[in-house]
Amino acid sequence: MSNKAIFLHALIPFVILFGLCACIAIATFIRTIPCTLVLLRNGQRVTDLNGIFGIDNAVAACKASGLEGWPLVGYAQGLVSAKMAYSYCNSWDSPTRAFKRGLGYCWQQTGALYRILEKLGVDSHMVYATRTYFPDRDLYSGHVWLKVVLDGEMKDVCPGNKNNTPGKVVFQVLSAEKEWNMAIAFFSYFGSAWLNAVRYGKS
Repeated sequence: MSNKAIFLHALIPFVILFGLCACIAIATFIRTIPCTLVLLRNGQRVTDLNGIFGIDNAVAACKASGLEGWPLVGYAQGLVSAKMAYSYCNSWDSPTRAFKRGLGYCWQQTGALYRILEKLGVDSHMVYATRTYFPDRDLYSGHVWLKVVLDGEMKDVCPGNKNNTPGKVVFQVLSAEKEWNMAIAFFSYFGSAWLNAVRYGKS
């Protein structure tokens, strides 16, 4: 077999994979058009929470609070929870952009808190489970939250509910907890956008 034939043979799987990913992206984009149009029509670009617009403002507010340790983590968690209303409509936003907008779903809310804690020097890790249960909404869903390590302790931290505090969350984990990674980030990004569009259509 010639070198050209070997190259073409090796290239085929990559072409197929690229085509599959492109199809998923295009189909998801089309599916999310209705809720994206609602977002554009509302014209919501940035929200203000007591002078807090973006991640850097949030970090400054956390530092100005004078808190340390777990109280600081709880303060940052509450800040993200208060700033970001749960939304199905802005699935394409990065966590930073979603925080500025004041809207987002679990990955965006958790991602925003992760960035704040990172800038505060707090050791945190994004984790996910493919199946969790939210008793307050009688909802089964995948979910993303943080594991925060501080003072020799590891606690669950989730900004998705205002009643959450470090070590206390309102959801129950029904499947294995796994570390967030680039592969799951890709599939979750498009999968969550599709699911959010479906949920928006039913809401």
